[in-house]
Amino acid sequence: MRICMIGYTNYHRDGRIRREAESLVRRGIQVDFIGIREPREAFFRVIEGVRVFNLPIKKYRGNNPILYIESYTRFLIESALFAFTMHFARQYSLVQVHTMPDFISLAGLPLKALGIPLIIDVHDTVPELYMSGFKIPSNHPIIQLLKLQEKLGISISNAGIVVHKPHLNLLRSRGIKKDLTIVMNLPDERIFGKPSKPGNQKKIIYHGTVLKRLGVDLLIKSAPKVLQKHPDAKFYIYGGGEWLPYCKKLCNQMGLQDHFYFSGKLAPIHTVPSLIQDAWLEVIPTRKDPATEYMLPGKLLECILMRIPVIAPRTIAITSYFPEDSLYFCNTEDPEELANTINYVLSHFDEAKQKAEQTYKSFFSKYSWKKEQERYYSLIKKWAKSPPYYPPSK
Repeated sequence: MRICMIGYTNYHRDGRIRREAESLVRRGIQVDFIGIREPREAFFRVIEGVRVFNLPIKKYRGNNPILYIESYTRFLIESALFAFTMHFARQYSLVQVHTMPDFISLAGLPLKALGIPLIIDVHDTVPELYMSGFKIPSNHPIIQLLKLQEKLGISISNAGIVVHKPHLNLLRSRGIKKDLTIVMNLPDERIFGKPSKPGNQKKIIYHGTVLKRLGVDLLIKSAPKVLQKHPDAKFYIYGGGEWLPYCKKLCNQMGLQDHFYFSGKLAPIHTVPSLIQDAWLEVIPTRKDPATEYMLPGKLLECILMRIPVIAPRTIAITSYFPEDSLYFCNTEDPEELANTINYVLSHFDEAKQKAEQTYKSFFSKYSWKKEQERYYSLIKKWAKSPPYYPPSK
């Protein structure tokens, strides 16, 4: 069996795509992934058995929605043509497209026209992301258009995948009745399964994309009060993004440059455990908005698997899975409250480690990537077209 995956992302940087693709390879299924290239990256590579094709398209990271659409459309056209051409040599059994955007499923239409089943994996809620990013209300014509493309992208697929229960409920509330399966975005136990070992330094971390809505600047603003009580604490920001220059500038303006470390870029998923394994605490300082309410951060789940204490906001997605006593919840948009919560965790670290261990046992006794990949594989097996017969070579 051969599967074609398409996503407007880089394979190295997307843990969800890697987990799904590599879980199929371990079952003897061949996977081709078509994505976008990073600077100085080869067009073709084989990574953990997955054949990765990087199209020469730069991912747009800005504030102009027209340029977003232009970049998306170029990728859609080029990936559709590439997948269609590759099919005649590879004879795919199924094509799986990964959002954003939802209309990226159009890239799989040429193969669907040949009878190849099409599955859409909906990673994010695009209308809410645009409401958040461009500060526009839910009744704005652009948001209505995005809801339409969401519905179209899912409706033209044979089946869909969503990331958690609140995500499924949101799509159902918009009248989407397509067969949708929850495959949670859980960390791979083979990568993140080793428990953390906190070092002597009070290491406070944030790892992941640095965007305004994700609130790294709020963590910086909380730092002076933390350092008053814990002068030996240090903050490590492992990640990159459009908000990073502002955060570094803010850090310097506040005279905190000796207390913060910025890696400057996102780390490949398999290197993350080595960066965070000695952390005392992960802070998720998210600003609550229509998009972040439905985000169940991968960094949160990775830290829980590694038994690292976590401070988090009370969002719809997070509180759907984690009760009040499982994390250190606070209003992360208030730097003073955030600082008080950080100080409490650092001052009661034995309690924090015990809570992290209990949360790990409670959550991962119900949910795990091992279980999710079984559900994912069942869906693939259900829809995959029977492979063509290849006569034995003489």
